[in-house]
Amino acid sequence: MASKVFINYRRAESLKDARHLATLLDAGALKGHIFIDLKGLDGSDDWLIELERQVAASDVVLSLICPNWTDIRDPTGRRRIDDDNDFVRFELAEAFRRKIPVVPVLVDGAHMPRGSELPPNLLLLTRPQAELLRSETFEADVAKIGVRARAELAERRKQRRHRVPVWGTAAMAVVGLAAGLAIGPIAIEKLGLAAPLAAERIRSLEASYAETANTLAQARAEQAKTATDLQTTQAGLQKTQSELAQTLRDRDAARGQVTQLGDELTKTKAELTNAKQSASATSSRLNKAIDKYAPRCPAGSPFREIQDDGTATCASFP
Repeated sequence: MASKVFINYRRAESLKDARHLATLLDAGALKGHIFIDLKGLDGSDDWLIELERQVAASDVVLSLICPNWTDIRDPTGRRRIDDDNDFVRFELAEAFRRKIPVVPVLVDGAHMPRGSELPPNLLLLTRPQAELLRSETFEADVAKIGVRARAELAERRKQRRHRVPVWGTAAMAVVGLAAGLAIGPIAIEKLGLAAPLAAERIRSLEASYAETANTLAQARAEQAKTATDLQTTQAGLQKTQSELAQTLRDRDAARGQVTQLGDELTKTKAELTNAKQSASATSSRLNKAIDKYAPRCPAGSPFREIQDDGTATCASFP
């Protein structure tokens, strides 16, 4: 059975956050393991049965708690959380009844409900450590929630491995029934039981044997599917680790390029400084040459005489 993460939320208050959360989680290592009811089941006659089935098939529940979560009311003014048929309450209560881990997710500043604010069958909600989901750090928060969900799923798989396998118990029952069928006629004969009663008992044992064999076959098929799901999960984990390693390599290469560009920029700045100093020196020499060979004359004093050394002197009109 594939592991499943069930998202519990109120559509009127948290649909956008729940949908975005599900999309991001499904795009990562939890791809294919997310269940979120976007259409609503309470329009059908058997919606509670369907909700129970979906929760029962889950391995962890993410419960989105928005601001004023415990004080949201129906049109009559009654708190929704006080209604036994409220789907949010029903899903959480069903998860607690089945001992499915529940992770509270506090949305945009919501606080953890106090025990005094909750109905008796939701008091366990106050025990788990809550995760945060904030608009300003949404993607980073989703990453943390994903890590938490994967940890809860791993713990559930570990617990399953330590249980006595159904197929093992069924196999023992099959062996016992087979032995009973083998020695049954001998025991009947020795005990002198009536033939009709013995025949009826044998038919009953044969039917039980067939039913148990069928259970064993189903259990083995489920075990094979679980092994396949585990292999798929391990392959996904290996792929994620490989992508992370490539990302780290790309990051290191980018850092090297930034360092190289910084060195080139420093070199360019030094060359520019040298060019400015050279231009300044050239300008200074040029000004000196102008002052020597072409002095600036005041208004009304044009050049009139050129000396023997080639310099010009200013003179005023006579």
